[in-house]
Amino acid sequence: MKDFTMLSISLALIGGVSWFFFGKKSNQEKNESLSGELETIQLNISGMHCVGCAAGIETTLKMMDGVKEASVNFATSKGIFTFDPIKITKQQIVDKIKELGYNASFDLENFEKKKLEELNNLRHRLIVSLSLFSLLVLSMFIKFPYHEYFQFIIASIIQFYGGYEFYKSSFMSLKNKLADMNLLVSLGTFSAYFYSLLVLLFPSFFPENMRHVYFEGSSAIITFVLLGRYLEQKSKLKQQTL
Repeated sequence: MKDFTMLSISLALIGGVSWFFFGKKSNQEKNESLSGELETIQLNISGMHCVGCAAGIETTLKMMDGVKEASVNFATSKGIFTFDPIKITKQQIVDKIKELGYNASFDLENFEKKKLEELNNLRHRLIVSLSLFSLLVLSMFIKFPYHEYFQFIIASIIQFYGGYEFYKSSFMSLKNKLADMNLLVSLGTFSAYFYSLLVLLFPSFFPENMRHVYFEGSSAIITFVLLGRYLEQKSKLKQQTL
């Protein structure tokens, strides 16, 4: 009788443990199956400047409740997302991408129009930056009174007009705890620009061998990165229209 009682208790314990691990899992799977079938959408995404941008979108979207898979291709400017429509909507996915600082659209015609606007804006900033940078380089060889202040004015226009998109994208990246090439460009150009500004305004704060300005350095980085992006965007747009 004692052996039978011990056997019953053992079986009860085994049954309880089994239900806790396997029965609970079965109920969870059942609830997941009741949540609805998964849907997959494809979005056209503009505003990405590097592979890091695409990776950042993937990482952020995968952390959203209801998103099962997220794949973003920088080369084709497209993203494929698989999600549970009961937990999250298509519009919420689009809004999240826009919150990261990019544009997302289902409409290919609207997407191509947006890309063309971005290219035209990029071209204008490139022309202004390249023209001013030429004057900046010229001022390095032709010395005249207060030429460093002239360099400061030109560099400031390139810094805050030509490089505006870099700083805007960097802010959005930091806001969402991400890092991309825009942040690297921003850190590099701001370091050179503000160091030069301090040397220009407070030269006595620096040793004599460190009283050099590097306005041309920050301007060169912005100008040539803009040139590279313009050629890249133009090439991608041409391929997508073929």
